[in-house]
Amino acid sequence: MKQNIHQYILLSALSLALAAGASAARAGGSPSPTAKLTVTINGRGSIIPNDKGMALDINQTYTIKAIPAAGFGFSDWIEAGPTNTVTNTTAKLTFQMVSNLQLTANFLDIQPPTVTITTKKGQGSNAVVAISGTAKDNVGVSNVWCQAGSSGWILASTSDEFTNWTAYLLLSEGSNTVEVYAEDAAGNRSKTNSVTLGDNSAAFAPESLIGTAMRLVATNGNSAMLGFGGSTFSQVDSGGSENGVGIYTYTASGVETAQVATTFTAPPMTVSNSGGDVITLSFTNATSGTWTNLNTNSGSFTLSDASSTAPDSLSGLRLQNANTGSNVYQFTNEIGDGIYTSTDSNGVSSGTYTYSQYSPVLGLFQTIPTNAGNLGMTNYVLLNFVPGSNTYYVETDATNGTDTNSGSFNVSGEATTAYVGPVSLAGLTAAVSEVKPGGARKSWTLSFDASMFGKFALNTNVDSGVGTYTFTRTGPKTALYANDFMAPPQSTNSDGGSEITFYFTGSHSAIVTNSGGRATVTFSEPAGIVPLSLAGKTFTGSAPDHHASGGVSFGNGTFAGVGDLTGVGGNYTYTPFGPQAAMAVLTFTVGNGSGTAAGSTWYIEMWFSSATSGSDINNDFGPDGTLDKVSTGTFTVK
Repeated sequence: MKQNIHQYILLSALSLALAAGASAARAGGSPSPTAKLTVTINGRGSIIPNDKGMALDINQTYTIKAIPAAGFGFSDWIEAGPTNTVTNTTAKLTFQMVSNLQLTANFLDIQPPTVTITTKKGQGSNAVVAISGTAKDNVGVSNVWCQAGSSGWILASTSDEFTNWTAYLLLSEGSNTVEVYAEDAAGNRSKTNSVTLGDNSAAFAPESLIGTAMRLVATNGNSAMLGFGGSTFSQVDSGGSENGVGIYTYTASGVETAQVATTFTAPPMTVSNSGGDVITLSFTNATSGTWTNLNTNSGSFTLSDASSTAPDSLSGLRLQNANTGSNVYQFTNEIGDGIYTSTDSNGVSSGTYTYSQYSPVLGLFQTIPTNAGNLGMTNYVLLNFVPGSNTYYVETDATNGTDTNSGSFNVSGEATTAYVGPVSLAGLTAAVSEVKPGGARKSWTLSFDASMFGKFALNTNVDSGVGTYTFTRTGPKTALYANDFMAPPQSTNSDGGSEITFYFTGSHSAIVTNSGGRATVTFSEPAGIVPLSLAGKTFTGSAPDHHASGGVSFGNGTFAGVGDLTGVGGNYTYTPFGPQAAMAVLTFTVGNGSGTAAGSTWYIEMWFSSATSGSDINNDFGPDGTLDKVSTGTFTVK
């Protein structure tokens, strides 16, 4: 009995001691339990205070605030505890800390992108025209949409996430208003920008002066010959006071007017005497007209294509003064350093040189002699490579003054030059702009794979279609292109194919000249957006006069449900032709008495501006092989 009483007393004392310890802990004698706070930020923003990962007292109340970054707005807080989840749309959040608490601050992108149109002038009426521009956004641009008139919005193409973009649009007769807007991934949409493209089908001013020569004749009888490269020019003046080279800009300012702004960069005397000029051109036809300049001089001009006679390099050539036979220059190029030797009546001298081609016919040759008698001298030699009458102009900038002379020269040897144009057309797209005699314009686009092409031209007198081609380099700046149409039948029968020579003015630009006119060609490298197959997809066109506007459903080699032609169907083939062109050939095995009959064939040529949309030309042939209808419009493939 005594033992039980003693045990009871000890237990009571222990209970009192534990209670006293607990009271001491609540009074601050021991720390409260804590837990780490998990904070996640979606979007761009910050939190104040930044308690992410901090140990906070459980059951204590805290306040945290969400601060959006520039271009973003606060959306909501998600407060996820062990038992429930609460959403709060107030940026300043008051919460009670519990174990495993997770807070998420959501910020939304609210800043719309911006878009600009850099194309300022149309290509002509009823043609496919390339519209280009730029776009930017605080996060990133997801789409740029374009349309001409009310033809329907199409997605532009890009190779750098829409920093630069291009869209191929179908222009209607007369003036066209092109509209463009950009979107970002959050659904923000830019303001819609627009540009009006005039009906330029009868224009005379060319799109570019690259690869041309222009002869200016003043009313006082003086004349000058200008040659134009990609951005550089040369000028040979009959008076001799403005012989030089430099840079230029060309702007077609109206249907029949343009401006050429020139700035001389060498030789020094021409730079100091002239500096440059702004020449206003008024075209009376595609190759001639009248001009005025800043000094109110005026006269007439003629424009012609210039054959590339000036070499890219002097390495390996031998130049000899044709007047006296005493000066002979021999050129070599050793480890990138240009070295020359000169032989004349005074013996042999040598030095270093630089050479640059400024136009198809003229290059600037600068020599720096290294012999003692000519130290400090620089010779600026303009070499005008005109077949049958090569001429030079020399300006010597010496320490004791400047001297000039001119004459003619003979050239021998073979220059070593690098190839200018692309090695292959595979994977490229070409935009072609042609000016015919009298100023009429046409434009079309080409898409290439390794051996096949697709040509898309909405001009009624230019063949569209697909086929095979060959591309053979024939010189440093030239290549021979030959193609053969495979489909549709009218292109194969009327054209069959063609053979032309490209003259490359750069790695992605060329000109083509023949009896039918002059064309400029611009190559690009778009991402391959043509689908490899139509199986499981539906093609819907916009042309109101064709049944394809109602939709064509494609299976594995068969199609059905052509618009309002219920019960029709047949077999089809589909072939991509390069990164942007494809051809679907539909052969009807089941027809409709009120529509397309069995045995009919449709040739639908598609030009993809995005992976799911573009422009199309539909050639509808009856069972007897007669072309019944040609419809054009836009399409979607989904």
